[in-house]
Amino acid sequence: MPRPLILHHSSGRCPIYIEAGALGRLADFLQPFLRSAGNVIVLTDRRVAALYGMILCKALARGKSTAPPVIVISPGERSKSLATAQAVYRSLLNAGATRG
Repeated sequence: MPRPLILHHSSGRCPIYIEAGALGRLADFLQPFLRSAGNVIVLTDRRVAALYGMILCKALARGKSTAPPVIVISPGERSKSLATAQAVYRSLLNAGATRG
Protein backbone atom coordinates (compact mmCIF):
# COMPACT_ATOMS: atom_id res chain seq x y z
CA MET A 1 0.00 0.00 0.00
CA PRO A 2 1.39 3.44 -0.88
CA ARG A 3 2.35 5.91 1.75
CA PRO A 4 -0.51 8.41 2.21
CA LEU A 5 -0.43 12.16 2.19
CA ILE A 6 -1.77 13.41 5.50
CA LEU A 7 -4.30 16.21 5.37
CA HIS A 8 -4.32 18.21 8.59
CA HIS A 9 -7.52 20.15 9.27
CA SER A 10 -9.35 21.79 12.15
CA SER A 11 -11.03 18.52 13.19
CA GLY A 12 -7.90 16.41 13.04
CA ARG A 13 -6.25 14.67 10.12
CA CYS A 14 -7.02 12.12 7.43
CA PRO A 15 -4.94 10.10 4.95
CA ILE A 16 -5.17 10.74 1.21
CA TYR A 17 -4.05 7.96 -1.13
CA ILE A 18 -3.10 8.79 -4.71
CA GLU A 19 -2.52 5.72 -6.83
CA ALA A 20 -3.69 4.37 -10.17
CA GLY A 21 -6.55 1.94 -9.50
CA ALA A 22 -6.98 3.03 -5.87
CA LEU A 23 -10.78 3.09 -6.13
CA GLY A 24 -10.81 -0.60 -6.98
CA ARG A 25 -8.78 -1.26 -3.83
CA LEU A 26 -10.92 0.87 -1.54
CA ALA A 27 -11.82 -2.09 0.67
CA ASP A 28 -8.11 -2.60 1.36
CA PHE A 29 -7.72 1.03 2.42
CA LEU A 30 -10.84 0.86 4.59
CA GLN A 31 -10.00 -2.41 6.37
CA PRO A 32 -8.82 -0.76 9.62
CA PHE A 33 -12.12 1.13 9.81
CA LEU A 34 -14.35 -1.72 8.61
CA ARG A 35 -13.20 -4.00 11.40
CA SER A 36 -14.68 -1.68 14.02
CA ALA A 37 -17.56 -0.24 11.98
CA GLY A 38 -18.89 -3.39 10.36
CA ASN A 39 -21.06 -2.46 7.41
CA VAL A 40 -20.69 0.28 4.82
CA ILE A 41 -23.38 2.42 3.21
CA VAL A 42 -22.39 4.53 0.23
CA LEU A 43 -23.79 8.07 -0.01
CA THR A 44 -23.09 9.82 -3.30
CA ASP A 45 -24.59 12.10 -5.87
CA ARG A 46 -25.95 10.96 -9.23
CA ARG A 47 -22.94 12.19 -11.25
CA VAL A 48 -20.34 10.50 -9.07
CA ALA A 49 -22.45 7.33 -8.95
CA ALA A 50 -22.58 7.23 -12.75
CA LEU A 51 -18.80 7.61 -13.01
CA TYR A 52 -17.55 5.47 -10.14
CA GLY A 53 -20.47 3.69 -8.48
CA MET A 54 -20.03 0.29 -10.12
CA ILE A 55 -16.26 0.17 -9.46
CA LEU A 56 -16.78 1.26 -5.85
CA CYS A 57 -19.54 -1.26 -5.12
CA LYS A 58 -17.57 -4.11 -6.69
CA ALA A 59 -14.54 -3.19 -4.58
CA LEU A 60 -16.59 -2.99 -1.38
CA ALA A 61 -18.47 -6.22 -2.13
CA ARG A 62 -15.28 -8.23 -2.62
CA GLY A 63 -15.39 -11.14 -0.21
CA LYS A 64 -19.03 -10.47 0.75
CA SER A 65 -22.26 -11.91 -0.57
CA THR A 66 -23.79 -8.56 -1.51
CA ALA A 67 -22.75 -5.05 -2.50
CA PRO A 68 -23.30 -2.26 0.04
CA PRO A 69 -26.49 -0.20 -0.03
CA VAL A 70 -26.11 2.97 -2.10
CA ILE A 71 -27.98 6.20 -1.41
CA VAL A 72 -27.95 8.53 -4.41
CA ILE A 73 -28.90 12.20 -4.21
CA SER A 74 -29.12 14.87 -6.89
CA PRO A 75 -25.94 16.83 -7.56
CA GLY A 76 -25.57 20.53 -6.83
CA GLU A 77 -26.61 23.15 -4.34
CA ARG A 78 -30.31 22.28 -4.47
CA SER A 79 -29.54 19.02 -2.69
CA LYS A 80 -28.18 20.88 0.30
CA SER A 81 -31.57 21.09 1.98
CA LEU A 82 -33.49 19.77 4.94
CA ALA A 83 -35.67 17.73 2.58
CA THR A 84 -32.61 15.95 1.19
CA ALA A 85 -31.23 15.40 4.69
CA GLN A 86 -34.56 13.89 5.74
CA ALA A 87 -34.55 11.59 2.70
CA VAL A 88 -30.96 10.53 3.43
CA TYR A 89 -31.77 9.80 7.10
CA ARG A 90 -34.80 7.75 6.03
CA SER A 91 -32.67 5.81 3.55
CA LEU A 92 -30.00 5.21 6.19
CA LEU A 93 -32.60 3.85 8.61
CA ASN A 94 -34.11 1.65 5.89
CA ALA A 95 -30.62 0.31 5.13
CA GLY A 96 -30.14 -0.64 8.80
CA ALA A 97 -27.69 2.09 9.78
CA THR A 98 -27.00 2.59 13.46
CA ARG A 99 -24.79 4.92 15.45
CA GLY A 100 -22.69 2.10 16.80
